[in-house]
Amino acid sequence: LFQTYHLHQQYFDLQITQLLPRNLELKLIRTLRKTLSYYSRTKLRPHIKQALRTGFSEQLKVLKTMDLSILKTEDTDISDIWKSIVFSQGQSIALAKGVELYTKNELKAYFPEVRPILERAKGSHGSIVQKITEQFIVVCDQAVQKGMKRQFE
Repeated sequence: LFQTYHLHQQYFDLQITQLLPRNLELKLIRTLRKTLSYYSRTKLRPHIKQALRTGFSEQLKVLKTMDLSILKTEDTDISDIWKSIVFSQGQSIALAKGVELYTKNELKAYFPEVRPILERAKGSHGSIVQKITEQFIVVCDQAVQKGMKRQFE
């Protein structure tokens, strides 16, 4: 909100005066759960639902078995899902490197390969989604190896 308030017509002054430190662990948890949730209406539903009831490690294990480039959902346009996933995962990957991205334009500048997904360009872009997901998995694995402070299980 602090970084993007000026991008939209506002009727009130911004009350936020500074940024707070970002919590990478919470961002990873939210992004992982969000990614899996989008695919809870696929053939992997039983595995995803079980993982969402457990912890971070089990959720990460399930994500590692998924190929987002070929999975299809039953009730939502895949381009909307991919856009949301790529945005959240891209933010998480960048945050792990100390870079905060708040807008689609910032994300496109940092990850030029995701431009077609964020712009909902025609065509199949599943391989890009899978590539970003693999980078996100590496960030999650690194965070776990560094001994994340938060209890996930």
